[in-house]
Amino acid sequence: MRSNKVLFISLALFSASILLLVLISTEFAYTAVWEDTQVYTYVASMIFATMCFFAFCYLLHAKQSASYNVSPENKVSKSTATKTSSIKWLISIRSIFVIGLLARIIFIPTNAVLEDDFYRYFFDGELLTLKANPYKHAPNDFLNDSQGLLIQEPSGLLQDKEKPVVNSLVYRVAYPDISTIYPPVAQFFFALSSYIAPYDLSIWRSLLLLFEIISFYLLVKLLTVYRRPIYFISLYWLNPLLIVEGINAAHMDVILVPFILASLLMIQTQRYTLAGALLAAAVGVKLWPVLLVPFAVVYIASKYERGHRLHSILGFCFAFASLTILLLLPQLLSLSSQSGLQQYSQYWQVNSFIFSILDSGLVAAYELSTSDWLVDPNELSRLLVSLTILIFIGKQSLSHLITTLANKNVRPHDPLALANHWFWLAFLLFILSPTGYPWYAFWFMPLLCLSINRTNWPILLLSMSLHLYDLRYPEPSAEVFETWIVTITFLPVLAALLWLQYKHKNEQHVH
Repeated sequence: MRSNKVLFISLALFSASILLLVLISTEFAYTAVWEDTQVYTYVASMIFATMCFFAFCYLLHAKQSASYNVSPENKVSKSTATKTSSIKWLISIRSIFVIGLLARIIFIPTNAVLEDDFYRYFFDGELLTLKANPYKHAPNDFLNDSQGLLIQEPSGLLQDKEKPVVNSLVYRVAYPDISTIYPPVAQFFFALSSYIAPYDLSIWRSLLLLFEIISFYLLVKLLTVYRRPIYFISLYWLNPLLIVEGINAAHMDVILVPFILASLLMIQTQRYTLAGALLAAAVGVKLWPVLLVPFAVVYIASKYERGHRLHSILGFCFAFASLTILLLLPQLLSLSSQSGLQQYSQYWQVNSFIFSILDSGLVAAYELSTSDWLVDPNELSRLLVSLTILIFIGKQSLSHLITTLANKNVRPHDPLALANHWFWLAFLLFILSPTGYPWYAFWFMPLLCLSINRTNWPILLLSMSLHLYDLRYPEPSAEVFETWIVTITFLPVLAALLWLQYKHKNEQHVH
């Protein structure tokens, strides 16, 4: 009874903290001038909400572990335990869904806190509805450097005889000198939102909410397929970082999640052609999921004998390759040195920890060097990161294939292997990236729900530390943010993760 009361209190505090964040958001209208203390209050409130979330998840895990005999190592529940599901269990899952849903719904009418990326989505979407190419038009094409706006129409539109008519809110788009970086599938949903109601944040958030609900459903299905505890869904669905970055900040990364999860589910249910098509759609939202393909191919290859193996791989690869080329063609044909994608891949760097250390080290070496380097230190840093990721993919893929084929008759196929590999790749991509935006947690947090165990759980702590990113706005010194705040954000998490990995390997050697 006491544990039930503590669980209820943690959930009540979580709910109260979400309501507090909604209240705080009223102070962050786009045109409002906010004080530094307001940002500090917001960040502190986010951290408090996440602490309540951690407490609830821990207590829920302890309670369900005791009730359903789930091991502390987060291993799969026994089949007998699965069959003893009761009405109380169903109500618990339904309660998680309702609470997470309500937490998202109440953010729909709020002011976006310290975010404006959605104005780029609106601009791109409006260009598409006007039959203009967002890869060839930057916001500055519709602005005048000296006066701000070309022509202010009574309807709130900008008019130029040689350009489409666009909304005057175009001046709110960040980095107005470059064209969009977002691939065509994302553009489709930008256009859909614009078609329903141009520059309407509530419509865009409602569309994102629909994707979130689909992600919830797919995660439940995958947890069931993998025979993982269903309540692990709370790690995603009640996570304040994902709730706020997804609905309040309205980041488009939400759209990526169901495509990746659906592809994973289709692979598990042996519908490989559909899985390839869904993964291609994911690449059409964000380009990086193309890196997931080698793991998928190796996983499929390790499941079957030679005849079935080739047929399955060809079906997956053909669907993926053909649809990917078709979807990305508009963006590829518009690439140039001034395109948004080119600028982002070459110059963007913010909230990065490992990459900043690598880049700073190479810059110092370059300055001490007496000879000229063939490449710029920053370019070399990006190249080394890319090579590290490719080496990881190659090593893990080959290792899994060789191990599986060598032991095929000794031990059963591990159904969770692909989810684990996708998770680690997404996390590695994030942690090595020059851009460590908090909303990039959508890349790996859903997969963490499927793969979490006693050696990788510290990654969940990023749900709290990534809130410190918003301290870059009031902090008067960029050096302080990049040196201290970024270090505090990532170092404790990585240190705990490496320690647990090291400890686990030592235990394996002992046994």
